[in-house]
Amino acid sequence: MSAIAGIINFNQTPASPAHIELMLRAMIQRGRDRKHSRIFPDAAIGHCLHLTTKGSLQESQPLTNEGASVVLSMDGRLDNTEELRSALPVFLWSL
Repeated sequence: MSAIAGIINFNQTPASPAHIELMLRAMIQRGRDRKHSRIFPDAAIGHCLHLTTKGSLQESQPLTNEGASVVLSMDGRLDNTEELRSALPVFLWSL
């Protein structure tokens, strides 16, 4: 199981890389294998990854689309990927 942390500053103040790093360090036992974060002007999201499957060896989260208008961090597994591809907008699959 992995760990996900996030900060949203609704008052438009900058998100602190130090704060998201502290949150990830506090949860490192949930995802010892890899740790990444993304910092945006008024938000930050981080992910501690625990590698449990062959597919997870290639993961690096959080994911963003090209313009960083969509951010995704997930602790889960998708078994119906083909169904989702046909039902969801194309831009989500370029993440």
